[in-house]
Amino acid sequence: MKKYLITIVFFLTISKVEAQHINFPDMLSLVGAPTEQVVQFLTVGKRFQFVSSDMSMGYPINKYQNRWGDDGFRETIITGMGSVIEGGRKLHVLSYTTTSLAHINELIVQIRKYGYPLTFKGHDDTKNIRIYESDLYSVTVYLPFGKGGYYSVEVHEKQAVPLDY
Repeated sequence: MKKYLITIVFFLTISKVEAQHINFPDMLSLVGAPTEQVVQFLTVGKRFQFVSSDMSMGYPINKYQNRWGDDGFRETIITGMGSVIEGGRKLHVLSYTTTSLAHINELIVQIRKYGYPLTFKGHDDTKNIRIYESDLYSVTVYLPFGKGGYYSVEVHEKQAVPLDY
């Protein structure tokens, strides 16, 4: 019994854990959330730290990055982007970027699991592009050609069409 315990402890000690710090449901809940809620969720609840803020079109655009650790990968989240539509409502965009292909692949699995069908698959000069859509959100995944580089996911709010009765 001691052999098994020692073996398990040995493998746990030498294994490198590379945990994804945000998942797809988190992204959906943060895309239109107030800045205070985003800050609280990312900096207290997750392993991110606030990096910078920029005012664009009167709205703060905030950048957060994971704290460097033994995991050796970088994750960046940008919130506050978007466009103002008629009536003054803002359609928000959340951007997630990582250096880990495994994290992007896990997010793609989660996107499919949540029932978002693939509506576009193509590429430009530098990356593959996949778009998944629902009635409320459009999710774009960017996968650069070759190894390395930055992989990213953008969640865009869609304009809801009001029903007239």
